[in-house]
Amino acid sequence: MALCGLRWGEATGLLWEDVELPSDCEPGWLVVRRNHRPTEERWLDAGEDPNWGPLKDRDLTETRRVPVPPLLADKLRHHHDLYGEGLHGLAFYHNDQPFDHGAFGRSVWEPARSKLFPCRADLKPDDPRQPKLSQLRRHDLRHAACSWWLREGVDAVVCQRWSGHRTLSVFLDIYQGVAPD
Repeated sequence: MALCGLRWGEATGLLWEDVELPSDCEPGWLVVRRNHRPTEERWLDAGEDPNWGPLKDRDLTETRRVPVPPLLADKLRHHHDLYGEGLHGLAFYHNDQPFDHGAFGRSVWEPARSKLFPCRADLKPDDPRQPKLSQLRRHDLRHAACSWWLREGVDAVVCQRWSGHRTLSVFLDIYQGVAPD
């Protein structure tokens, strides 16, 4: 998520068939085509899938291509070698199911974040004086990717397309502070 700017549901819905990884030390591409968003039946239209939906603000047929830096491409190759494909071709899974947002947060994200960016013991966890990184959210990784692309000189229109923001104006409202010019 930090290197490709994916939303949580896009990352958990990624299929290996949508991962393009050329030879070693070269960048790759992801084709993002769906969003894992478990939803109660009562909120869905007839025939709508309760687990998989379109990309945010898009219809079911729309996709986007996102670059994979060489470092991540190597890590993805290694991940595939270790774990293979999930039951439904998923790149990331637990017990042959997509990761559960809450369970992943409790068992993986929060322990890792608190180990890397601990809270100050002399303050309450919700104290505003706590270090900002101790409150890092998964969605902040997406912001990091978009900011990194801009700082590396990628054109704002290309960044907007890679990130999946509907319009350039929305993208720039969020990220213009990190754009070089």
